[in-house]
Amino acid sequence: MKRIALEWPLLAIFVVALVMRAWGTSFGLPYDLTADEPHQILQALKIGAGEGGPLVQMWHTVGKGGLDFLLFFEYGLLFAFWWLTGKVSSANDFAMVYLTDPTAFYLLGRLTIAGLGALTCVAVYAAGRHMFGRGTALLAALIGALAIDHATNSHLINVHIPMAAALWAAVWCYCEYERTPTLTRLLLSGVLAGLAISLAYNAVIGLAMLVFAVMI
Repeated sequence: MKRIALEWPLLAIFVVALVMRAWGTSFGLPYDLTADEPHQILQALKIGAGEGGPLVQMWHTVGKGGLDFLLFFEYGLLFAFWWLTGKVSSANDFAMVYLTDPTAFYLLGRLTIAGLGALTCVAVYAAGRHMFGRGTALLAALIGALAIDHATNSHLINVHIPMAAALWAAVWCYCEYERTPTLTRLLLSGVLAGLAISLAYNAVIGLAMLVFAVMI
């Protein structure tokens, strides 16, 4: 896939987007002040404990399992780091850290979402440049970076921000496919759309859009 040449305006937009989303991610900690974040963290920890995960959740949460697996992977790395540094010696110790001070679990998840939120602006730029040109693409990325609702939700562990990132990346890959049709690019676009659906099932509209685009 053709690489995006270094765009200083885009880099500046990305930095602004990242700062807006990462700044203040420690709010409220170590207390559980939000509704969805404890649920997302516990689902990821249950996967590690072999006690649950998206495949055994209620039907209306199955479509949100992608984030559970992402957090499970990150918490696995966190456990390995703490085990190597002597902070924990067992899974029970790891669980006790969460129960006594879950700050690290929240920060890791929140910073991941913040990063994906900022990267969404890059994907918007990449797709927009294919469709409308550089100037419009930069404006679209800037609007995305400064969007208050997106920036606010990027401070929380939730499925919608990474879903949007995956969906815009899928659109970008499809634009690349339109420019130079290859099976690899088409499959990558489909995989990213599938990842978006695994994060939030309402992203199925994005897959339908891509299928319709291929058919016409």
